[in-house]
Amino acid sequence: MWTIYPKKHKSVPINHLPMRLGISIFPGWKEIKSEQMELIKKANEYGYSQIFMGIGPGTHWRTPVTEAFKEAKEYLELANKLGYYVFFDVNPEIFRELSVSPQTVDKFKDYGFSAIRVDYGFSVEQIIEMSKKIKIELNPFEFPLNELDSFLQKVDMEKVAVSHNYYPVYYTAISLSDAVEKSKRFKEKGLSVGAFVDNSKFRLRTTVETLRFKTPGYAGRLLFLAGVADRILIGDPVPYEDDLLSLKNSFIGDSVLFNVITEREVKQQEQLIHLVCEVKDFMLQCRSNGNVECEREEVNSLEKGNVILNCKDNRSIIIGLKDTYGIVDKSYRLGEIVEKELLDFKPTRISLKIVKL
Repeated sequence: MWTIYPKKHKSVPINHLPMRLGISIFPGWKEIKSEQMELIKKANEYGYSQIFMGIGPGTHWRTPVTEAFKEAKEYLELANKLGYYVFFDVNPEIFRELSVSPQTVDKFKDYGFSAIRVDYGFSVEQIIEMSKKIKIELNPFEFPLNELDSFLQKVDMEKVAVSHNYYPVYYTAISLSDAVEKSKRFKEKGLSVGAFVDNSKFRLRTTVETLRFKTPGYAGRLLFLAGVADRILIGDPVPYEDDLLSLKNSFIGDSVLFNVITEREVKQQEQLIHLVCEVKDFMLQCRSNGNVECEREEVNSLEKGNVILNCKDNRSIIIGLKDTYGIVDKSYRLGEIVEKELLDFKPTRISLKIVKL
């Protein structure tokens, strides 16, 4: 059984971590309460397992923290009944509003939260103290990296994860390179990292600015493949069903799904192919989970995004990373990957969904 939090100092390659998907709930936004309650149920049906809960005042509401915290109870009861992992932001101001201290954070666990995200304003010693009573989510832009090794020696790593901020204001989110760099140090220690994507209804709460206005599925795959996160949460509330499906259908277990278009008729057994790949300079050299019939367009060159079957071995498939010429073995093109730019991250565990153009 997969676990979200690897054991102490065990480094786990991000492409081999299980993908966890999540949604965001805002108890203070009372006008959409019924929609948010339904979202918790619907997302659970689609396999979503995590909830970020925003307690503080937000872009569309000004509900006091104490009142929003009370409103959260009904959401938590439903979420816990369905088995969600639920965490929320804390800072010194929220602690004062709720009359909580680092020594009394077990109140949140008793209330129904799985974890608290330590946003800003706490010392490393205080975070260590809190981790003894409830699971902790670190903010990678606030936690002092020079103290990470010492911190990890003093905590139970089963009780520590990491999650990025989201940025509702246009042009204020971070770059992809900054997200990769920040995540890298925590991933190297075996910590699970979460990040946010927006939805097509609001286009606000995203971690990486260049992924604003992208579909949740595309943004989620890119964040995963780039090594930013192994947990992807939709930051905006009440996403359309298409947004939920976009993200859900982008992953199969620990594999990233790529759509492959072809002009030929596709047989039922060939519509979904699971691959384990070895990265080469010009290609991904892959093995499929089963034989694929070899009745395709014959080719003698390889272009980026081409999916090529070696007819001497009907389980051997190559995917072009660069344009080249002179394929020696008798080969046939199965189709072409739609979002070729995602191949730049050189995935090693992928699934291909072949669809007729």
